Amino acid sequence: MQLLIIDDDSRFRSQLKRMVNWADYGYSSIFDAASGPEGLRKIIEGMPDLVVLDVKLPKLSGLEVIKQARSQGFGGKIVIISQYSRFEHAQRAIRYGISGYIKKPVNPDELADTLRRLRPARISAASRRFFYCIDATPPADDPDTPSFDWPACRERVYEFVISGQHEPINGMMAEAEQFLRANNVAVQKATAAILQLYCAVEGKLHELYPMIIERTDTVALLTAFGSMHTLKQMTSFICQRFHSFVKALQIGGHDSIAEKVCTYINTQYTQPLTLSVLAGAFNYNSAYLGRIFKAHTGESFNAYLERVRIEKAKELLLNVPDKIIAISEKVGFTDIDYFCKRFRWHTGETPSEYRIRKGLP
Repeated sequence: MQLLIIDDDSRFRSQLKRMVNWADYGYSSIFDAASGPEGLRKIIEGMPDLVVLDVKLPKLSGLEVIKQARSQGFGGKIVIISQYSRFEHAQRAIRYGISGYIKKPVNPDELADTLRRLRPARISAASRRFFYCIDATPPADDPDTPSFDWPACRERVYEFVISGQHEPINGMMAEAEQFLRANNVAVQKATAAILQLYCAVEGKLHELYPMIIERTDTVALLTAFGSMHTLKQMTSFICQRFHSFVKALQIGGHDSIAEKVCTYINTQYTQPLTLSVLAGAFNYNSAYLGRIFKAHTGESFNAYLERVRIEKAKELLLNVPDKIIAISEKVGFTDIDYFCKRFRWHTGETPSEYRIRKGLP
């Protein structure tokens, strides 16, 4: 695979090349660029598998490079390296399909973890021969059969898993099975389609939750499929696996993600935070993340955020001589009247009354 590093600091580019053994992660060819325009040109000409770039680049910013590369058909993975906070780029990163974010100075362990997360699952040649061809064209593309949207099917199953919806998973798999059965798709090709579906969903879940969702051993997976003789057995097996992912996320993922959101709010409360922004940053459905957060904290996202901001405002009122309007802005409120109203709701007094009661002018 090919790697492209884009950064205007030649010393940093050299350090990054030596920081890890890139070959261990599948990158045999490494190229670099010193500016935005040069980097964009090399992306379009070479279509590398991974681009690692700084946000702040001369002549053309990193985000603009990404935007233009995506618009010109680049579909590879992208990792941002920047001195700035993740929040400043979260929304655009989500929009442009960025795979990772590493803050400067780069920690070698964090870089290695990111590369492990991005490393694609590999299936041996023997396994490919065993199952005809796991990369075979899905039966939906066969001109002799009606179409079936396999990419949409994979995406919907993935969404059902992360949102904890068991029945829709069963329904989606039943729909896929019905399509294969109704069109008399050959066993080997049907097997390849179902296996592709499973590997795609599992791979995406593993990328997002590497400590919770482990990749299935290829030999074990192929052995399991090889012992099945009917389409029903295959789809039932896959459904069971997807249900096990739901359970694993519920047990191991909810408290962890809720804690991360709490930490994010506690440190970034001055920013214009919304549940949808954080849900996108953490790759969650916003409604589902809201339910997880409330179950963990006992409060809604907005209530928790507001409480944190009011507590920070109380601290500032007692420790800095700033005007009330300045303090309201420092804790993330954009409307002074609304800040005073909410402060009174939480404390029973206005910010000025709170200061006076505490013996401050």
